[in-house]
Amino acid sequence: DDGGRETLLLPMLFHPLVNGLEDSPDLELAAGATIAARYRVVERVGAGSFGEAYRCALGRGAAAGGTSGSASGSAWGVCVKVVRQQAEALLAAIDEVRALRRVREADPLGAHPVQRLVDYFFHREHLFVVTAFAGASLHDVCRGFPSHGERLAFFLGGGGLAALALQMADALALLHRLGVTHADVKPANLCMAPGPTF
Repeated sequence: DDGGRETLLLPMLFHPLVNGLEDSPDLELAAGATIAARYRVVERVGAGSFGEAYRCALGRGAAAGGTSGSASGSAWGVCVKVVRQQAEALLAAIDEVRALRRVREADPLGAHPVQRLVDYFFHREHLFVVTAFAGASLHDVCRGFPSHGERLAFFLGGGGLAALALQMADALALLHRLGVTHADVKPANLCMAPGPTF
């Protein structure tokens, strides 16, 4: 009896002629760098307590669907998160992968506005989590408006606020049906293009 436990297989990518793990505790990725012969860094898009995030294009060696057998990225490429080498960050990232796998299984065609898992793997002593790149966050969009009035006009004009609220409710309803609590709903975690996603 496994006690109802889930199994998460974590692919480990390494150079075939190198013994052990690669020594790279501080992984810095510049534009043009290649990650595991799968993804080419376009730009760094942010950092948080989990690590750093990069917008990437599919590299020459990128297999369709990645190691986890999932959907490809968006028209903007993929977002590759490089998780910090800290237990708390690693555990949070594993929880994120588990939740995104549930979403993918429940909504394989992407009918709900929830972030799409593309790939995940362990490489150069870091966990990498790859999702479809969804665009700017609501936080970034709001920072782009010089005044509070312009922000209000953006959301109230053309039913934008109602559409945003409906998409947020749809995404959260799906997560709750799957037994997933987001626990960090905020403007920085709401992507605005092509439609809001969590």
